[in-house]
Amino acid sequence: MTLELKLPESMPLSKAQFQSFQMLNIGLEICLKENKLSIEEAGVLFSQMDFIDLNFPYEISEEQYFAFCELNSEKFKKLEYHQNKIQINMATIGFISAFSMLIGYVLISWNRKNKFGQVYDAQGDFIMPNGNHKIPDIALVEFTDKLYNEKGFIIAKPFLIIEVVSNKYSLQKDLKKVAEHWMPNQTKIALVVDPHRKEYHIFTQKTELYKTIPFSEPFKHNKLPKLKINFEELLTEAKGEQTK
Repeated sequence: MTLELKLPESMPLSKAQFQSFQMLNIGLEICLKENKLSIEEAGVLFSQMDFIDLNFPYEISEEQYFAFCELNSEKFKKLEYHQNKIQINMATIGFISAFSMLIGYVLISWNRKNKFGQVYDAQGDFIMPNGNHKIPDIALVEFTDKLYNEKGFIIAKPFLIIEVVSNKYSLQKDLKKVAEHWMPNQTKIALVVDPHRKEYHIFTQKTELYKTIPFSEPFKHNKLPKLKINFEELLTEAKGEQTK
């Protein structure tokens, strides 16, 4: 499998920079021709990844990120950035997509009854306090926060974010993403939901370690009254299996 990306004029790579770029991305075989990057597997298997990080030899600005997204939006719908890193989110298998939609449906149904805030799917682009852009699979924001900036991006701090582990090999990367990006930026509750192992991991503010819970125990939280997410039932439905 080959990934092909275009670099905007504002993100050139000189010969020396490209050599550094290759060194920063061990596990990927990268070729550069004019402004086009071709990336192939070389130790990193794309089929085993939820997302792929491209580490650049310089810090990326918001304007450069926007230009990069515009050039590559047809092939890649979900791109994020953090300092010198562009994160490419990979396509997912069918039942994971259905599972994520069902989780979102439960959260939306609860939110419409309780009028807690706004729910976002995997196209909701959040600007972190440090200026970086992150896109969770599902997010819930309280109405008490200002939601958007003048460009329409989400600036409210998420009350709840949910990341669904698309590939069974990428759990640790998803856990790391939540620990390093979402929790330090004032997210109150974060869930990493793993349908492969049928368990979910809860992060909360002021708690250093996450808690792992089996799907047989539905998610509830006293700060989200009356919300109940039964991941076991939703996974059964997503796979098209008969619910007991």
